[in-house]
Amino acid sequence: MTKNEFNLKYWMFYMQLENDFSKTFNYVEFTDDNLSTYSKEYAKQLISIGSELDIVFKALCNEVDPTKARSCITDYANILCGYDNLTDATVQFSYNKESYKPFDGWTPNSKPSWWGDYNKVKHNRAENDNIKLANLKNVFNALAALFILNRYLCKIVCSNKIMKEPEIKSNLFTMVGWDICILEGNGFVRRLSTNGNMSVLFES
Repeated sequence: MTKNEFNLKYWMFYMQLENDFSKTFNYVEFTDDNLSTYSKEYAKQLISIGSELDIVFKALCNEVDPTKARSCITDYANILCGYDNLTDATVQFSYNKESYKPFDGWTPNSKPSWWGDYNKVKHNRAENDNIKLANLKNVFNALAALFILNRYLCKIVCSNKIMKEPEIKSNLFTMVGWDICILEGNGFVRRLSTNGNMSVLFES
């Protein structure tokens, strides 16, 4: 997979989903009081994000170990839970500068709660008040998880490059503990390392 293919097939889909989620802040503030707020719009977004997660899970698993099955969340866990500290991956949310770990506690025997809730909304929305699971908290965690998977996939695709992240930046999330690279043009990349040092590098 090339960087352009990643951008077209995966990252632009992520950015569209992020943009849709950002628009909900016009109506629902991101506060602890509102995390359980649910709606038809959140249901639509949770199903869309969950579907895209499935696609990116498969793509990332194929890059990490193409010899193993990758048809369900347990298969994904068997490949990814021990890969490059993914279950500890942390994002910082731009709205409140707080850090979140959407894959925390994920194992082959224990899926993330938001993933289970997504499936309940997708398959049994009308039963047992499952519509209430289509809430701000679950949509947020699912989107953060999708951001992380995309960043891991991009890092693999760009393993031989200085610029190991999308040129178009997320407006909501940054990876905690990862270098930040910004394309300056004419092949120059500005890199801010985790230790605070900044450098300008040339990538042919």
